[in-house]
Amino acid sequence: MRHNRRARRASAAVVLALTGTLLAPVTGAVADTVPDPGSEPATSGAASTNPATPPKRTGHQGGGPGAAGATTSVPLGNGERLEVGRADAGTQGGYRVVPGPGSAGQPYALVRGGDTIEVRAAGTAHRAEPVTVPVPAAKRTAAAGRSTAPSGPTRQVRFTYVNGTHDGFTMNVWDRDTWQWFNVRERQTRHDGTVDLPAGRYVVFGMFTSVSGPSHVIGETFTVGDKDQKLTLDAKETAEVTHRVKDTTARTEYSALAVTTPSQYTSEVRSGLGGSVRMNRISLPKMTVRLHQTMVKAGSSVNAPSPYRYNLRHEFTNSVPATPTVSVAASGLARTKVTLRPLGGTDAIATLQTGDGSYAGLALVSQVRVPSATVEYATPWQSVVHSLQPTDGNSVYGPTRHPQLGANPDLVIGQPVIAARPCQASNTHVYNGYLNLHEYCTFDDAVGSRYRPYQSDQRLIHTADGTVVQDETRDQYSSWAVPLRPAGVRHAVSLTRRQYSHPLTLTPEQRTEWTYVPAEGQATVPLTDVVLRADGLDDRNRAGSAPVTVTATASSRVHRVTAVVDGIEYSLDDGRTWHAVGHTGSGAEVTARFTVPAGAVSVSLRAAATGSDGATARQTVTRAFAGPAPSPVADSGPIRITGMKVNGGRVIAPPLAASWKDPQYSITYQISDPKGPLRHGLHLYRGPASRPDAMLPVTTPLGCARNSLNTFDCVASFRFGAQGDLGRNDLAGEWRVAGWARSADRTSFTIREDLARVQILRPTRITISGPTTTVTKGRSFTMKGIAGITDWSTGRWNALPGIPVQLEYRRPNATTWTRAASVKTAKDGTVSAVQKAAFDADWRWLLPRTGEVGAAVSPSFHVDVR
Repeated sequence: MRHNRRARRASAAVVLALTGTLLAPVTGAVADTVPDPGSEPATSGAASTNPATPPKRTGHQGGGPGAAGATTSVPLGNGERLEVGRADAGTQGGYRVVPGPGSAGQPYALVRGGDTIEVRAAGTAHRAEPVTVPVPAAKRTAAAGRSTAPSGPTRQVRFTYVNGTHDGFTMNVWDRDTWQWFNVRERQTRHDGTVDLPAGRYVVFGMFTSVSGPSHVIGETFTVGDKDQKLTLDAKETAEVTHRVKDTTARTEYSALAVTTPSQYTSEVRSGLGGSVRMNRISLPKMTVRLHQTMVKAGSSVNAPSPYRYNLRHEFTNSVPATPTVSVAASGLARTKVTLRPLGGTDAIATLQTGDGSYAGLALVSQVRVPSATVEYATPWQSVVHSLQPTDGNSVYGPTRHPQLGANPDLVIGQPVIAARPCQASNTHVYNGYLNLHEYCTFDDAVGSRYRPYQSDQRLIHTADGTVVQDETRDQYSSWAVPLRPAGVRHAVSLTRRQYSHPLTLTPEQRTEWTYVPAEGQATVPLTDVVLRADGLDDRNRAGSAPVTVTATASSRVHRVTAVVDGIEYSLDDGRTWHAVGHTGSGAEVTARFTVPAGAVSVSLRAAATGSDGATARQTVTRAFAGPAPSPVADSGPIRITGMKVNGGRVIAPPLAASWKDPQYSITYQISDPKGPLRHGLHLYRGPASRPDAMLPVTTPLGCARNSLNTFDCVASFRFGAQGDLGRNDLAGEWRVAGWARSADRTSFTIREDLARVQILRPTRITISGPTTTVTKGRSFTMKGIAGITDWSTGRWNALPGIPVQLEYRRPNATTWTRAASVKTAKDGTVSAVQKAAFDADWRWLLPRTGEVGAAVSPSFHVDVR
């Protein structure tokens, strides 16, 4: 169903709604599409190998969420959100769909133009209420591409999609001479659409998204004369658009295609996990087709990570060839070791988004285990940005990189210390007698990744000449305008940031304390900064028996002012007591090495610096990194999680590949606290809780309803595929649930392991066969079957040898089954039993649960006796 677009174009708002499996158009003032930064030089459209020289980069080089162009975020109703960028002087706008916490990112199609963004999400089984979000006006270029009522006589053109399946589609038509865009009236259930057009030359693009099969992009040029006509968009005429790597172990993880017309409209379509995108051969001047594809090792999974990931992009211009395959080799790619470290206090399953950092690039998402390390092979000289979104709602956005051909420096996302750092996005300055304080980079890691807590605040205490000018607490991204005292008076600023995530999260609190003397007419605030970095930690950001290296670096924001580090201290009790540590070096950077005691759970850090102008700085970071001792389960205050049950206490036998069509497994529990829960989180784990062998995230929003004064009934749910999420047969068996909760007044928390247990087993099956004709009474007949069990690493069924099974029968009109024989399966999983014919009956094989082998029942087989 599609709403009337013209009626909503006058609105300066973005309106989004889910209808069935489709998202209605998002309408508002939106900037023109931005070219893919760092894309390869234009070619004739034929597939080619990687360029040998760096191409010229054009377009927006955006820095990920939070960059200047990010102005509007619209929830899509399925856990994901659409981010719309602003187009201002010197910048170009754009858009992207960002996955929700723990979401692998479902396939969707996008079509975008001068004043419209339309998102079609595949595989959405529920409805969402419309949401209206204001969008700042954007700079327009030309009226080309806007849909207007055709003038003069028109003819109806019908487009029909054949020989393919889809979970949602869009169709869009343009006039090839004026590049005016026309609205196609789509009928999703009938796979067709119609449009009324005046005489002229046109092109149509159909974007057909499939969750489980190939997604299709089909473009056709046509001419309208004086008759109605029908056009077929045939999936059989498409070919897979893909990269062919010289690596027989690699398989496609995700693929995406974006088609941009000369009017700067862009249509996008993505595949499901392991799926492909296909497109037909088409030539269209100034058309651009961009392919973004990730590949991993065959047989890998979230909990059996691939040792490598291919991150490949290619651009076709003017035409798409009949065989749109791009051949690449590792020797022609950029190679970078990428390490992902946890910041949330525990191991996690997170969503990894790989894009180019702009609001016009194709971004692909996948589920990853944290901590983990992989070697990335990327198309060289292209912008690459990775972002991590664990299930706790926090996000980490890696730096924008342009990896060069060959080996590149290692990248660590989540390198301590996580703390405030001066950066270009900060905008602290003096204007008209006020200190305008805006410190944007409040939770950044040591190598340039930006950590964005889901919930945080900051408290400002500003004094002048010993008098408190302002003492106020605001949210993390707030800014202040504080009146300054006369020039020459010493001012002091204390800025404390707190985040309210998992109680063991690194840097739950940090404090920056500055002193400075403002000068008359000086716009730059004469602040000195000191930042910290910790090395020598393991992949969980934990200290071991070897010494840890802490580096403190000082700088001034005033040109020609130098700064020196005064000292470094550490604390093992969250800052109650401090220990000075000797350091080497002098001036702007010093290094301290010390061994963390074996019993320490965490280490806090503090460093001070002084500028040559007398300004000072001190930065204090609580729990900068973890100590050698395991983090304890703990309760602080009255909040508790109790009464948990997973899947109603029943065994879980997951499908090999999960989709939105599969049922979710429920978790029910209670949280008790007088104030109720502010936030809480759950995950399933197998093995030791501190270093689990495998994990499963609980990604569905956790909901609680009060049932008494102090008790809340809560429910959560999760879904997973055995091959994609587990991928190892040894992970079958007993799993446990860990969880945490924080009270609404933020004074109480609980961290608990082993809250509940559930059996997750490999699905089994058993077939049955018997006599195909009527059996004479008193004669013998044989019932046969084959028992099998799924292999989570290959996705195939394996024989199940040596397992006891039972042959049962049920006579006509009977309601119960009776055991007739008990036998064991042979080496090849086959089983048989000889019976004497005595009466008509239905027969079946019963495979009872044995240890970690789940139960199965064959279909019934009727034997007619005469």
